[in-house]
Amino acid sequence: MITSVIPVFLAKYFGTKQAEVNKEQKKQQDLYTLFMTESIHGLQDIKNYSSQKFFIQKFKNILNTVFIHVKKSTIIGMQSSAASFFTNFTINISLFAIVGLTVLVGKNTVGTITAALMYSQKFRGLVSFCAETYKSIIVSFVSVERLKTIFDERQKHSSVLQQEKDNSKIKKLQIKNLSFSYNKNKNVFTNLNAEFFFPGLYLIKGENGSGKTTLLNIIAENINTAEKSSIRGKIIFSNLEPKPSYVSQTPFIFSESIEENICFGKLKNKTEMEKVLVKTKLNRIIASLPGGINTKLGSGDYILSQGQMQRLALSRCLLQKSEIILFDEIENALDTETSIALTEILSELKTDKLILMITHKNNYDKIADKIFYIK
Repeated sequence: MITSVIPVFLAKYFGTKQAEVNKEQKKQQDLYTLFMTESIHGLQDIKNYSSQKFFIQKFKNILNTVFIHVKKSTIIGMQSSAASFFTNFTINISLFAIVGLTVLVGKNTVGTITAALMYSQKFRGLVSFCAETYKSIIVSFVSVERLKTIFDERQKHSSVLQQEKDNSKIKKLQIKNLSFSYNKNKNVFTNLNAEFFFPGLYLIKGENGSGKTTLLNIIAENINTAEKSSIRGKIIFSNLEPKPSYVSQTPFIFSESIEENICFGKLKNKTEMEKVLVKTKLNRIIASLPGGINTKLGSGDYILSQGQMQRLALSRCLLQKSEIILFDEIENALDTETSIALTEILSELKTDKLILMITHKNNYDKIADKIFYIK
């Protein structure tokens, strides 16, 4: 009776504890998977805004939480195995002792050896379980190094980018004889030359496939020269910091609060943020939400419209304080109100920023300092 009741009790007790931990562990693993998916998708924006440290730390925090639950699950499993082993051992020893007392001459050598081997095997199984769990945790740390490697790969500087400083104090971005081709035989553009003076608004226009986005990606160092591509020429940042802000058609939004998505790992300055939110008119949207600026974004939470996403991306960009801002056809996803707001923002920004903006429209021709055509 005892031999059947105790194992059932232990199974129920440890099974309940294991189920609770596994439920939370699964939730944390889902967050881990979501974060990895979003981070890899947003590597370009993460790199552009120099937010690698923030996202690596966030990754480590999530991974640490996963490990805590894995540890709890492992301990419960070990406790369950140890309790089961101890119970079986105690019961079997007790039975063996009782049987032994009934034997006047204890020369049951084969039975003794069999029992010894049986318990030796159980003990080895427990040790092996612990070792495998420890090994799994060590292997998981490889993910941290893998993420760091991906970030580092994205940080590789193209040899065509140069920074020059002189006493003239004239700030400008120079493109000299720039050529780029994919697979070393498909030319995107050849011997491109241009000068963009700071401050100012320059519109970049051209046919589809002429290389407009490629040009911005080269300036922002988003072209991985380790891939099968060929790039020649020079891009010179004269008395400018070579760290432009980049706003694309599909800005990176990760599963966190609106505030975290705007700050993007930077120190929070509420005064500056409020000014920027008013300027981009994102403050109205935030005010309408129950959670305000702490509203969490992402699947299962609040989902921004395309126009709202662009307002958020603009807010993020303006908080970075970069000297150079790159816009890649962002007006395609803007609603009428945001489009009008963008015109006002560009008119103001062009007085103290160098802005390169890809566009097919004529909305901004009147406020532009120059229009550059790529053929």
